[in-house]
Amino acid sequence: MFINLLRELHAQWLWPLVAVVLVLLFIGLLVSRSRQLPWSRFHSMLCLALLILLDLQVLFGLLLWTAQQRWTGASALISWEHPFTMILALVIYHIGYRRIKTASESSAKLNSALIWSTVCLALVGLGLIRAVYFN
Repeated sequence: MFINLLRELHAQWLWPLVAVVLVLLFIGLLVSRSRQLPWSRFHSMLCLALLILLDLQVLFGLLLWTAQQRWTGASALISWEHPFTMILALVIYHIGYRRIKTASESSAKLNSALIWSTVCLALVGLGLIRAVYFN
């Protein structure tokens, strides 16, 4: 029962939320940068929401990975590559979030957020595509 709940949370509920927030943030940053709009509370809220959702998603994924003893699986993709890619995306976004928060100018925040969220988007997309379509 616990494993089914974790699987449901990890695969069906949180990833769509992570994807929506990540895409909204990316589009919002692109629009703000192209129109030379300042950093706003909307950007800050999306960055924080993404950080929290990524933390929860990786936590649930690691709990699921541990509960199912996935490191012993026959598929190296699910056993090691998917968790490593997602943890890397989380670590990179944590570093980026810190850099975004410490930037003093609005344009520096926008540029930093755009760079770090793009890298995070690429890693999450790679991890999901590889896990879903090549497993």
